[in-house]
Amino acid sequence: MKIDFVIENKPEIVAELVKTVQAKHEALYPEVFRPYEYERLLTWYQKIQKKEHILTVMIKHADEYIGYVLITCEKGKKPGPFVKSEQGVLYIDQMSIREEYQNQGVGVQFFDFIKDYARENDFQLIELDVWADNVQARQFYKKIGFKVVREAMELKIEEQ
Repeated sequence: MKIDFVIENKPEIVAELVKTVQAKHEALYPEVFRPYEYERLLTWYQKIQKKEHILTVMIKHADEYIGYVLITCEKGKKPGPFVKSEQGVLYIDQMSIREEYQNQGVGVQFFDFIKDYARENDFQLIELDVWADNVQARQFYKKIGFKVVREAMELKIEEQ
């Protein structure tokens, strides 16, 4: 399957494409995630995509947008008393691919694309977070070479 990756801001399309992943997150964590609402998300994407350090990669098959990835670009984590050297980091903040295109190699092709982008633009790391109960995503990321290097934990404070 021929897939194209285009760096462009398309908030109207992204706000529609996020529906797949938003529904999955809401099902897994209803106490955290709001139901999908196009207008609310469109407003947010219009604002966030204007920021200089935000990169949006649109995923296309033929002339159809089938997914997107929202990336935060962090150039130069400065060396200091705790960090050994300067590092450029591409942080995968969001990734959504339409369900009918999942498990067909689109994600693997995307990560090949973004690794090339990282090399060409002097980034040394690609990072992401994944929800603990999102088994499908965790397995995919491990399969393509991601390693767990830290874990987030939470303690809920109950009302009395």
